[in-house]
Amino acid sequence: MLKIQKDESIHSVIYRTHVVNGVSDFSNIITTKGGWASFPKILKNTIHLYEPIDDAKFLHLLRDIGLAKITDKTFDDPVEYRSDLEKFFGQYQGNRGIKQGTLPITYCLECIKSQIQEFGYGVFNVTWPSNSFCPIHKTDLYTVKPANRNEAIEALGYIYKGVHPKAYEKPLYRSENFHDFREYRHEKKCDYIAPCLKGDLEEFIKAHWKSFPKGLLDKNYSSESYLTKPFMMNRIYESGKNSNYKKFKDFWNNFAEIKYINTGIINRKTIIEEIYKSTKVDCQNCKHLRCFSNLAIIPTRPDDRLAKRCKLSHRLILDYLENMGISNYGKRISIMSKMTTKQKVKALSKFQGDRFDRSYKVALDNAKYAYAEPYLRWPKD
Repeated sequence: MLKIQKDESIHSVIYRTHVVNGVSDFSNIITTKGGWASFPKILKNTIHLYEPIDDAKFLHLLRDIGLAKITDKTFDDPVEYRSDLEKFFGQYQGNRGIKQGTLPITYCLECIKSQIQEFGYGVFNVTWPSNSFCPIHKTDLYTVKPANRNEAIEALGYIYKGVHPKAYEKPLYRSENFHDFREYRHEKKCDYIAPCLKGDLEEFIKAHWKSFPKGLLDKNYSSESYLTKPFMMNRIYESGKNSNYKKFKDFWNNFAEIKYINTGIINRKTIIEEIYKSTKVDCQNCKHLRCFSNLAIIPTRPDDRLAKRCKLSHRLILDYLENMGISNYGKRISIMSKMTTKQKVKALSKFQGDRFDRSYKVALDNAKYAYAEPYLRWPKD
C-alpha cells in the first residue's frame, strides 16, 4: 500500500493507487459529472493493492469527509458505521444503496508544487473541497470545471504534475475563513451501553427514582415511565456518573463492566470499540439478538429463521447421538452439552445428503460451517 501523507484525502489515496498500479477505472472516486464522488470506495478487484489493510486508517479517512459517523447516543448502535465501511470495501450485503453525490475538485497549485519537490508527487488535501482559500500560501483555491468523468481524469493528470488543467476557475467569493471539521467528526461524544446493562439501569431507576438526591436532575419528576425513556436514562446516567450519589456508584461498580469488541471489516482486530455491559450476562448466552456486540461479529438474519436453525441443529445432533446407540434422552442432552463446536459440526455433516438435505439445506450449511457460532445458542434442554 502507498504511504498516506498528512492531511491527504481518501480520494487522493485511491487515485494515486490506481495511477501507480495502472488501473484506468476511476468510477469509484469520480462521478459522471466530473467531480469527486461523495462516497468513494475501493474497487473489488483492486483491494489487494491496499494490503496489508488497516481498517482503522480507512475509517479515519472516511470520517475526515463526514462518512462512517460516530454515534452520539448512549443506547444506540455504536458500530452503525460498519455499514459504510462494508460499502467502502465492497462487502456490503444489505438493501441500502449508496446515495452518491458530486463534490468539486478543488486544489492549491502551490501546495501541489511544494509536495512534488518534497515527496516527488502531489496529494490532494482533505480540507480543500470545503474551503476557497489556502492558509499556507495565502492564495485562492482553484476549481476544475470538467463536463464529464473523462475530462476530470485528464484535468487531474495535469494537476498532479503541478500544472493548471485546461478548464479551471477561481472562486466567485473569496473567504479567508478556514474550515476544518475533522476534529468534531472524530470526537467520541458519549459512552455506549449494551441492552443488557440498559435493562439493569432501568430497574435501578424504577427502584430508586423517588429517592434521587437534589441536583441529580434539573427538577423533580413524578413519572416513572418518563424517567425510563432513553433520553432521560441517558441524563440520569451522565448525572450519576459525575456525581457522588452513592447508590448509583454502588450500582455501577456491581453491575457494569467494560467489554471490548473488534469491529473491523477486512482485518477485524484493527478497530476496537469499548462498551459497558451487565456483569450478570454472559455474551455467549446473550438473549438480546440485536445487541451491537453480536452484530459487530456476525451477520444477522431475521429472528424467526435464527430460531428455526437453533432448533433444527439441536434436534439433528440429538438424532445423531440416538443413531450412535445412545437412546436415553437425558444422556444425549448431557453428551451434547459437553461437545465442542468442532464435534457439533462433524455431527451435523453426517446429515448431508439424507432426507434433511433438500428441506433444510441452508440451515444445515449454516450449522455445519458454524456460520452462526456462537450466535447459534445450543439449548440445554
